[in-house]
Amino acid sequence: MKTIPPKNPHFFKPIHQGFKNGVSIPTAFLAKYMKGQGPKFAILRRGDRSWRVKMSGGRILGDGWEKFAAENGLSVGDVVVFRQEGDTVFDVSVFEPSLCERDWPLPHGARDTTSTSPADHPYFISTIKPYCLRKYSHLHLPLGFARSNGLMAEEKHEMILRDDKERSWPVVLGRKDHHLSLRQGWQAFQMANGLKEGDAYKFELIKIGEKPIAKLHSLNTTSSSSAENPHFYATIKPYSLRRSSRLYLPREFSRSNGLLVEGTREMILRDDKERSWPVVLGKVGKHATLMRGWPAFQMAKGLKEGDAYKFELIKSGKKPIAKFHRKCRFSSIFLAVLKAKTCVFLEHMAMGGNGDCSRSLFWRRRLKEAVAGMF
Repeated sequence: MKTIPPKNPHFFKPIHQGFKNGVSIPTAFLAKYMKGQGPKFAILRRGDRSWRVKMSGGRILGDGWEKFAAENGLSVGDVVVFRQEGDTVFDVSVFEPSLCERDWPLPHGARDTTSTSPADHPYFISTIKPYCLRKYSHLHLPLGFARSNGLMAEEKHEMILRDDKERSWPVVLGRKDHHLSLRQGWQAFQMANGLKEGDAYKFELIKIGEKPIAKLHSLNTTSSSSAENPHFYATIKPYSLRRSSRLYLPREFSRSNGLLVEGTREMILRDDKERSWPVVLGKVGKHATLMRGWPAFQMAKGLKEGDAYKFELIKSGKKPIAKFHRKCRFSSIFLAVLKAKTCVFLEHMAMGGNGDCSRSLFWRRRLKEAVAGMF
């Protein structure tokens, strides 16, 4: 039976005790895709960050690996996926024990510093997850960010959280298991600001100390800075992939940039490679919508449900120009493979180290239900 090799082969590694000393590349992966022997060095990429790591005897180790592990908040129970993008380059994704992908580390240009000058406040960028909106909601902070900025206190303490309008809320900052979260007070903040699942935000630490001060900036509206084009962040929904698919633009973004008008007109939509597609911009209900031309664009880009993207308005006017930046590299097929492999791994964990199956039936059912809801 003939088989087709993957365009970008990948492997995954559950994180166990002693992971700071390095992780091994599977022997089969080395033999099939790395000629049986890994190079002396490799590049690990995540978000817009990269780390140069040492390789020896089929293991990733050294100072570079320790730095990667620390800055991405690795801990026992995490699952790390390595996707080969070149002979010595791997795109990496980190999943928490809950199977939710961990927030990216600080982007380039953000400094781990206690300075309170506006130019160099430490920050991270993420999106609102479903657990941030539940009855007993909370907001997780990346462990690497929390550690580097002195927020990992054992006892609960108060933080002041501000919004873009400079309104303030007292919130409780506390630890639970491997997470540091904003808890009491967070629900009042997210309700007052109308946050929704998928909303992108920037969490900026203004002041540290006994009572830290932070600011949560919404990234779903436009920027008034002349140095940055208006944009929003979102993910691809199922209706954007159907035969007569459309892409809906947020109402506030459309209204503030003159896109929410009656009738239809042409827009030029570009991708990250500066290729252009003509699309029809129209109004459906209360939303500005990309209609004709969008199906051709999304098929050419191979977009999948859940892919994250940044929509940037380059030019407004009679014939607007926009740029679509794709932020997610992993396909639904890849996630399905990860889901299946993770199920096997978690079921093994549920049976115990000695292979005892007597307590596995209940946990196997619960784990499959949990995994099914995570993807």
